[in-house]
Amino acid sequence: MPEGRIEWPKTPAKFAYYAELIAACHPSLHGAFYFIDGVKIPVAESLDEDTQNSQYNGWTCSHYCSSVFVFAPDGAILCALLNAPGNWHDAAVAQDLYGKLLNKTPEGYFAIADSAFPRSRRGLSSRIKTPLKKRSRQPRILREQGLLDELEVLLEINRELVSARQAAEWGIFTWIVCKAQIASACR
Repeated sequence: MPEGRIEWPKTPAKFAYYAELIAACHPSLHGAFYFIDGVKIPVAESLDEDTQNSQYNGWTCSHYCSSVFVFAPDGAILCALLNAPGNWHDAAVAQDLYGKLLNKTPEGYFAIADSAFPRSRRGLSSRIKTPLKKRSRQPRILREQGLLDELEVLLEINRELVSARQAAEWGIFTWIVCKAQIASACR
């Protein structure tokens, strides 16, 4: 079933198509072509101590399997990194994705993500865009330097990144709800 496979875009036309879909709703996000989000899927505690320790997430005090999904704007899943230990951070789960961004993505295209995904790693700053953190110094610096036009552009891009990020959050939420409904129906 070819339409059911998960695969990275192979042609410049496909990257352009996804970027056009996003730009239609978010015109300041030229080159955005997909959304990244991590999900922690609850799992039962294992009887094996090593497995249990790898699935335990101390931040949430529960047991999980960590996964990262890459959604295209048409809902297709372009990449799925599945079943990592629950104590892994989304950025660690996504290691294989960074290679695709750097080596299999044309220049000028980027991902929309939350701040869990690194932008400061070599080469990734132009490949992953995230909304500004609450305490970001960037707006203050532009304001202090009197660069008000640049500040307005930065804030507009940030507003659109925040809005576009909802697609990833809803994509993950919908996937979890569907999975729960299927599991419930099978009982």
